[in-house]
Parts: sequence; C-alpha cells; structure tokens
Amino acid sequence: MTALTLDGATMGSLADLHAQVALHPETPDDHGPNLDALFDVLLAYYTAPLEITWRNAAAARATLGLDFARAQQVFDDAVEYYRSKGRPATFTMIEGPEAP
Repeated sequence: MTALTLDGATMGSLADLHAQVALHPETPDDHGPNLDALFDVLLAYYTAPLEITWRNAAAARATLGLDFARAQQVFDDAVEYYRSKGRPATFTMIEGPEAP
C-alpha cells in the first residue's frame, strides 16, 4: 500500500511538489522533477492500494496556477490507470488543512 500526502500550503512552485514526492520512501532517488517522471513513479514504484491526498489544495491552486491543474491531471490519470488494471486507488483533494 502506498499513501502519499501532499501539503499545498508549502508549495511555492512545482519543484516543491516534486520535493514532497521525493520524501516518500517508495520514490526512487533518481526520479526526475517533472510531471512525466512523476507519472512514471506513481505507476512503476508505488504499490496498490494507492491513496493520494492533497491537503491545502486551495493554497496550492492559488500559488501554482496552471501547474496545479497539470499535476492534478497526473494524479487523476494514475488513479484511472490503477483502476483499469483492477487495482484500488484514490485521489482526494482537501481544500483546507482539515482531514476529510
């Protein structure tokens, strides 16, 4: 099982998102800091069930702009891929810091 929790309150740039992902123990040390590499990591290194939670999403949306939407799409696509293979996966965005 992989549980990845991101904190949008500390994301000043897309590089900060990648830095948070890099802290996860299943993320390889040599993963590239780009969205294509993030997608590859989610599919090749993380294990089902996959649970992605993005707290403070409103703060990240305001700071990251278009990059927020692009990153959101990567997570949505990864969840869709897992489900297409019969593997459980969820992606939850929480607008503020509170738990769902």
